Amino acid sequence: MKKAMFFNLNLLLFVSALCLPHSFAQDSPQWGLPESAKACLGKGIIREIQYSPDGTRLAVASSIGIWLYDTANHQEIALLAGHTSIESVAFSPDGGTIAGGSRGATIQLWDADTGEPLRSFTGHRSKVTSVVFSPDGRKLASASGDYTARLWRTDTGQHLRTLKGHAGRVSSVVFSPDGRTLASASGDYTARLWRTDTGQHLRTLEGHTLWVTSVVFSPDGRTHRKCECGRNHPYMGRRYRESPANAQEAYVWGHERCVQSRWS
Repeated sequence: MKKAMFFNLNLLLFVSALCLPHSFAQDSPQWGLPESAKACLGKGIIREIQYSPDGTRLAVASSIGIWLYDTANHQEIALLAGHTSIESVAFSPDGGTIAGGSRGATIQLWDADTGEPLRSFTGHRSKVTSVVFSPDGRKLASASGDYTARLWRTDTGQHLRTLKGHAGRVSSVVFSPDGRTLASASGDYTARLWRTDTGQHLRTLEGHTLWVTSVVFSPDGRTHRKCECGRNHPYMGRRYRESPANAQEAYVWGHERCVQSRWS
């Protein structure tokens, strides 16, 4: 009997010793940081990171949910759960609302201060790869693997219109600074411009030879930039002017890996 108890105790201690480092690494994201790193943010597979408009919070979209952090001390504020496998995240212009697009083809809005869920948007038929608020916060645009972009009312969740025309997965959407135009990037090697009030397709921006991963407007709204990626290719970004239409101004290339994001 004593031998059996002794064996069981040793087995328990052995299993505990194996599990402790793993648990510690999961519960303490600051464990094992490189010397130059200030903090390790998020748990799970990280998809996207966005600052709040005032810069005081950081939203990390992950396979677990959306982690919120205080940027002053890097401490976790909240985990916005309910929608797992979050692919994309965005703050509203006033910082009061957070939108998350999920792998399950749904969009969820949360109160950024309380973490309470506000409303859900449904309609996409594939994962939601990008979400963005209009400059006035009244509309939300979403991109999806179902080859479409959609526009929604943020106060009611009403679906306003579906933007169709891409022949590949839509990977990124962004509003122009005045909110009148939406740009979308796609796996069909193009970006498209749309009127946000009517959904009218304005023009198609061509020239890339690979999947266009992201798109952004310059602050004055007159220039938009795109990034592309693929295998065995000098990954690049291109810049287009609003006038004359579709005029390619410049391109930058030389990256050795996929370029998936950009700033104006």
